[in-house]
Amino acid sequence: MNTLPFINTNGLWKLDMPALMDPIMPSTNQLILIEAGIVTILDTLSANLFTSLTLEFHYQPIHPYDALLIKEGVRYKCVSLMKKDRDFLVWFPPHVYKAMTDNPNPDRIYMRIGNVMV
Repeated sequence: MNTLPFINTNGLWKLDMPALMDPIMPSTNQLILIEAGIVTILDTLSANLFTSLTLEFHYQPIHPYDALLIKEGVRYKCVSLMKKDRDFLVWFPPHVYKAMTDNPNPDRIYMRIGNVMV
């Protein structure tokens, strides 16, 4: 399991792990998430109310979970989100894979909300 913190600033989600930024080109924009799939997950799980969200990424089945992603090629397919069947693709940028230190290439990802902040 990995615990990944996300923060929403000015309507943009980013991975809140400054240690993963490239020291040669420091920029707070490096960790921004712009891909629609992961943004949809973060927006849904935060209910558009929270500006900070910590997600647990589990690589073995857990219950309950808030989102389930299944590997499909180089992306993942979100098949369940907040107990509803879903069907959309999710691509993680390299810095998210880097943060997934326990298993950077799992077949399934079970996500569960950890902490939230308004």
